Amino acid sequence: MVQRTRNRYNIESRGRRYGASQISSGGTFVDTWNRFDRCIDEVQQGDGHNLSIRKVDVTGGIINTDFLTSGPYGVSPVFFDNWRYQALQNPDDFLYDPLAMPDRPLNTLLAAKLLAGTNPSRPVVDLPIFVYELREIPDLLRKEGGGWLRKLASTNLKYHFGIKPLVSDLLSLLNFSDEVAKREKELNALASSGLRRRRHLWSGVVTGSTSRAFQTLDFNTGTQVVPKTTASRVWGFVEWFPSESLKLMKGDHRALARKAVLGLTVDFSTAWNAIPWSWLIDWCSNVGDILIAHRNIVGAYHGPIRIMETTTTHGNFDQTLVKNVGSYREYGSPFHFRTVTKTRRTSTASLSAHLPILSARQLSILGSIAVTRRMPRSQ
Repeated sequence: MVQRTRNRYNIESRGRRYGASQISSGGTFVDTWNRFDRCIDEVQQGDGHNLSIRKVDVTGGIINTDFLTSGPYGVSPVFFDNWRYQALQNPDDFLYDPLAMPDRPLNTLLAAKLLAGTNPSRPVVDLPIFVYELREIPDLLRKEGGGWLRKLASTNLKYHFGIKPLVSDLLSLLNFSDEVAKREKELNALASSGLRRRRHLWSGVVTGSTSRAFQTLDFNTGTQVVPKTTASRVWGFVEWFPSESLKLMKGDHRALARKAVLGLTVDFSTAWNAIPWSWLIDWCSNVGDILIAHRNIVGAYHGPIRIMETTTTHGNFDQTLVKNVGSYREYGSPFHFRTVTKTRRTSTASLSAHLPILSARQLSILGSIAVTRRMPRSQ
């Protein structure tokens, strides 16, 4: 495997930095760019290999010197002519980097989510679990004593774990014929040429800031705070291929589609969903996704899993920094930048644990459990 790196700058102008003795000779010149592009990829046979792209656009951040009077200029003066801040000259400076996104799931967790959502054997209604949970409905409907707070918490739990799943499954069963027809079409395509699937997996936005001294030589800006916003979008791609048994199966795939849509099997996924509190574990891990990803009712296997991500970071510094020294004045203009990073990585689906940011619905469920478990019946 050979890794290739390509860089490209779009030059906007030319900046100059010079001392008093260099006014006539010119001083130091640096090209000022407003766009930088980098592509790092792997050169090998085939496609879909690891890839990294970085694009930086920047405007402003220019230092200039105004001569208020003609000399003397003091000790070792340095002047600037359209000179960009030193930190902004380097496209790899950490100032341009995206903010950390602590709630972003690991690629291994996202890969499992991708497989679970695209597996041709995935259920629409897991009928064995549906039947198993029906036995709890009479108890959910049983009138329970206690105070108003306990009743409210109990009603919340009944809705989320009894009524809502039941209604969702019943609505899916009403569309059973359409779901089977769509899955049959999917299985026909799988058996003939395989399936190419792309799914959105995660997105997030975070705001914050980065502290940085833009210029430490000759024009000391001190440490400044640059507000930044980072937005990220992650999606995945995978191909599914038919097993030999599915290839040998001729004609109608409707019966197989019906079996997959209803989850007509008893496997580890069925057992997992029947375990009390497995839903809570799935909030903090991907056990459920792993089990669904490995369900194989129809006879299929997947190719490499590729996780793609686009991250866009905006930074804006709206101050003009000014330094007056004797007979001249130096000032640096405000600036704005945008950094776009794109990556493609091959990943594997493995068991992962994470600390999620719970939604309002999940917090209400946990709160209701706490109330019903801890409050005495008489309250």
